[in-house]
Amino acid sequence: MRSTRNIVVLFALCTLLLPFVSTWFSGFQVTTPVSVTALPAPTVTPRILYYTEFADNTPGGEAENVWAAINATHGTNYLRTNLTSYTDASTELPNHDIFLIIEQELIFTQNITDIAAAWQTPLDDFLAAGGIVLLMTYYSMNVFDYGATARILNETGHFTFSGVANRVGSTIVIDEPSNPLADGITNFTAPDGTLSFVTTEMTPIVSVNVTGDPILFHKPVGVGHLVVMGFDSYNRDSETDKILGNAIRLYQPPSAPVLADPGATITGFQVPLNWTAATDSDGVISEYEVQASADAGFAIIGQSASVTTLSHTFIFLTNDTYYFRVRAIDNNTLAGPWSNVVSTYIEFPPITIPGIPGFPIEAIVLGLILSLGAIFVLRQRKQQ
Repeated sequence: MRSTRNIVVLFALCTLLLPFVSTWFSGFQVTTPVSVTALPAPTVTPRILYYTEFADNTPGGEAENVWAAINATHGTNYLRTNLTSYTDASTELPNHDIFLIIEQELIFTQNITDIAAAWQTPLDDFLAAGGIVLLMTYYSMNVFDYGATARILNETGHFTFSGVANRVGSTIVIDEPSNPLADGITNFTAPDGTLSFVTTEMTPIVSVNVTGDPILFHKPVGVGHLVVMGFDSYNRDSETDKILGNAIRLYQPPSAPVLADPGATITGFQVPLNWTAATDSDGVISEYEVQASADAGFAIIGQSASVTTLSHTFIFLTNDTYYFRVRAIDNNTLAGPWSNVVSTYIEFPPITIPGIPGFPIEAIVLGLILSLGAIFVLRQRKQQ
């Protein structure tokens, strides 16, 4: 009888004390709630990486005239970096929005092969991340042929063509007037330095009226864009200047949404998020990409979703601090800047037994286990 009474007392003590033990022990399993101040959304200004290693860099040459054309038709709202060695492209590309490949008229055939081999993967990654690649081409003095610069993309597999032709003096017509690249362009006479392509890539934007061969391509690649222009800027022309300015202006992504702070701590499994609508100066918003991560720098994306609404709810199964951000993607597949970053700490409520609010069930279960162990020990002693 005394043994039974001892067991009951032991069970009662375990049941009463284990919630405190459980709370103390859990302190080693979860992190302290963290509140992060919302970061301001960045200002969107195109960052242009331009390649001049084998270009005409003399005064009045293509490299100089390109910027005169851009300034006259696009404006000076950009940041630019000169890429003077093709081997540095893989390092520089991730830090830029536009990669402008100016006509490389001093290039050799071996240079084309070497560049293509070095650029294939970096260009894939750049376009996949929403980058814009702009290429200008006409004649190479060292290759003694037209379209040498475009062969770089031919060898990387990004733009395939089987032939080119000099179109100086031909009438050029607009095939896709609704395309941003054709904005403000009218039919014009091809100036010196105009080239057409023989290709089956896609419907051209601007082409030669007689043959239909294109001189201007716009090819979406994932969320990125590839533009091939069959002209140089040695002899500037008002219409080709506009095309170049439009190509730079193609980088007009949506504005950044503003993500509402969900609060420092959420008790439960769900985190409801909502944000303000983004705007787009030359298109419409197609969707929003929202991400969640346990890392403040989003080095590892825990969850991601694409939605057309201004809200999304994530579900989590572990206690931790999570960070969130969202960005808009427009009908041109251009992704805007990320929103401010907000965070919250997920804290699961304790599982309770009906009729005993707030009493952790794990304490009951662990108490029963210890009590059964005590019964076993007492029985062993009694038998001895």
